[in-house]
Amino acid sequence: QAYGIEHQATIGHTRCVEMLKVWIDGCVDLPPRTLPQAEPDTRSLASAEYSTGPPRSQDVNVCSRSQRCCRTGPRSISVHVSELDHGPAEASCLPTTYILRGGEQDSTGKVVFPQELLRRHADVKMNKGWRLRFEVLDEQLARTQLPLAFAEIETCDLARKHTWRLLLSEPLSREAVYADSCTSGDAPRTCKVRCPAFLLVRTELHEAAPSVSVNPEPFCRVENGADTPVEEAEQQRHHVMILTRGTRGDVQPFVALARGLVKHCHCEVTVVTELCWKAFVKAGRAGLPNDTLHFRPSGGDTMAKVSEYLPRLVMRCGQHFDSLQALMLSRSEVEFFPSEGCMYHWATHDTEGRLLGPSRRPKFIVFGFTLIHVAMILSEALQIPIVGFTLQPSQEIEPRADPQTVIDEVTNPVRRIISGPAFNAVLRQVMEKVGGRVTLNQLRRTRGLAQCPRGIHTHSLALAELANQQVRMVVPINPLVLGTQADQMEESGFKLTDFIFLRLGSDELDPAVTIFIDRARASRRQVVAITFSSMPVGERSILELAVEACNRCKPYTSAGEIGQTPACIVLMGGQGHELADEGLCITAGRLEAEGRLLQLRRSVPFGALFPKVDAVVLHGGLGVTSEAILAGIPVITSGILLMDQRYWAARIAELGCGSPGMPISTLLARTPEGDSLIVQLLRYALDQRPPGSLRISDSEPAETWTNEAKKIRNLILEKRDANGTANDADGVRCNALEVFKAGVASPAVVSQAYQGASGCCQQCCRQGYCCILCLFDATRWFMCSQLGVFLYVACRILTCFGCKPLQDLWERGCCCCRRQPMGEALLEGNSARSFSVVDEAPPV
Repeated sequence: QAYGIEHQATIGHTRCVEMLKVWIDGCVDLPPRTLPQAEPDTRSLASAEYSTGPPRSQDVNVCSRSQRCCRTGPRSISVHVSELDHGPAEASCLPTTYILRGGEQDSTGKVVFPQELLRRHADVKMNKGWRLRFEVLDEQLARTQLPLAFAEIETCDLARKHTWRLLLSEPLSREAVYADSCTSGDAPRTCKVRCPAFLLVRTELHEAAPSVSVNPEPFCRVENGADTPVEEAEQQRHHVMILTRGTRGDVQPFVALARGLVKHCHCEVTVVTELCWKAFVKAGRAGLPNDTLHFRPSGGDTMAKVSEYLPRLVMRCGQHFDSLQALMLSRSEVEFFPSEGCMYHWATHDTEGRLLGPSRRPKFIVFGFTLIHVAMILSEALQIPIVGFTLQPSQEIEPRADPQTVIDEVTNPVRRIISGPAFNAVLRQVMEKVGGRVTLNQLRRTRGLAQCPRGIHTHSLALAELANQQVRMVVPINPLVLGTQADQMEESGFKLTDFIFLRLGSDELDPAVTIFIDRARASRRQVVAITFSSMPVGERSILELAVEACNRCKPYTSAGEIGQTPACIVLMGGQGHELADEGLCITAGRLEAEGRLLQLRRSVPFGALFPKVDAVVLHGGLGVTSEAILAGIPVITSGILLMDQRYWAARIAELGCGSPGMPISTLLARTPEGDSLIVQLLRYALDQRPPGSLRISDSEPAETWTNEAKKIRNLILEKRDANGTANDADGVRCNALEVFKAGVASPAVVSQAYQGASGCCQQCCRQGYCCILCLFDATRWFMCSQLGVFLYVACRILTCFGCKPLQDLWERGCCCCRRQPMGEALLEGNSARSFSVVDEAPPV
């Protein structure tokens, strides 16, 4: 057992299951153990080699990356292979755990197993939905500490290849594990900087088992891609790398862009993102030629992080405190700094760990808003052009549309400062310098690049540097929905194109959804969709909104009469927290039995659902909001309203096709008319009266939201017809051509970034300019705060040096304003009231 595999299973298998043999060959670039030192050696490598002290062990590596040397030594490693059951439970087939012990790690981070153990293998079952989890542990600390690293992969996916290099991640943060090491000796000294650690795995199917192919993802129902045509195979494709991280709404537009680059620009695309989106990226291969869309892991798991209790609490409190939103916005890029090592690795190495030749390296790199600095480092270090594809057009936090208390009104100036671009730029630069697991200057310094200026600026230094380097920034947003902001963005160097959507050819509604909508139409009911995607709103709050809408909302029909209450489709996926109580569940069940409510816990294509509903309640993300705009339906924006969600809620309100952003906690509050706010908003959204009809109340909009939404949709379609992009309904072609043009026709490579602002004279001039600005702003604030005193002093000067009438008028005014006791006022001659002689008696 000490040098073999322990089979920890208590229940045997009673039926035949496809089996897969798995061997563990070892690890590479696993961070070695650091040995403690009583007295750290502060000498350089050259002086240490000629030291008269005791000779160093051959198993100890000397790191000469800094003046302080560190000592590393070997350790024993064990690997635990566990089957994780994420599919349907089966009593006759339980998960199993295998333990492989006896691995030895050397000072370079490489782990090898004895030759007799390399012949041992684990038999894993290939059940649908099952995953394999590999945990790497230190044998001496295995019982008391967490694993050193882990890797996960689906069993069916593991059967695709015979050899694998699985990226190792940290157990808590789920970020990639890196090794930094330097070796010296007879050969030239070589250094490794943030090299990701990999687990080496071999697989083989049992001889009795049939051939296994990767099963298509559950949300991909289209056929496999066709083979590459001969004329395309003869021409080499341009290799493009896309960098993205975040939630599904952040990754989905980049997958659509990757499909467009493959189909319309003859490219081979590699998407570097989080491991949880591997199946999603693989689903994007549908209908594409073989080997044209690849996935590479970047480390990290944003969905797992935001699903934890503390991040959910911070996000829910962020709707009430702009300071929390500013903090989250400033850390949006710092949280992704650990992925720089993986992205650098995939730009220079293939899946087998071999260096890529010049012809196989990316032709250009596409990056998102939260990976600007990482893309700049890769471009400057590897001399690869970069193109921005940003989904967030604003660098500031949209002001709140509903100040609810007097404190909100009083603190409004402070909130405006916190929400402004200057404060957010300052806070972002502070986080880049001091916050996170690694700072920006550490990333740049270890790649041999110049550091960022140490000063703090009131503008985004990265965006200014991209503008100086003439890096193109493509924004997949239709300019018609931005109004006057579209011109400002065009002047700033952003290229506005059109909305982009991921259409896989399988965007069809389930029969249950179609039947529900048909029955609602037969009952002359309008249909409302409610979705908040991955935002932590909670099941109870969503069901309360749906029940309130189904029971109390009665909008006007096209004939001006009060119609039926609507039917609601509620998308509950990802809202497993804050479950509904028993009474609410009973009410929801009754509405479901009546055909007025439909609860769905699976994903539904919005492109197919929204054109068939009459209104939608959503969280305000770019993807779902643009789907509603193109469907021509009114939008009610609610939820926790973080960052760009407020922005899109404000744009919807400006367009007149929906409400401003409303926190979900206020939707059930009663209005002066006696109805809840959600009922009032839905009544406006479902109002079907024709344009120009008489309004019952002055609080109602002059034009119905439905009519305005249809006007905006028609304007977008007319502009597409004028531009010749009517056939590009998903916006993939126009965005792909614009990105390809920016990366190939006018490539921009970052070179000598921040050099112009790193000199001593520039620093002194900039700091002096900042001091002058601070002095000017402080003087202006002081004058505004003391405005009353200045007016009083000015009046005194006029009275002292002015004419006599003004002085008399001033004295007379001062005498009138002076308060005196009643008795003294009556006794004074000049200032007392004069009485007539005919008065019988003076007043007492």
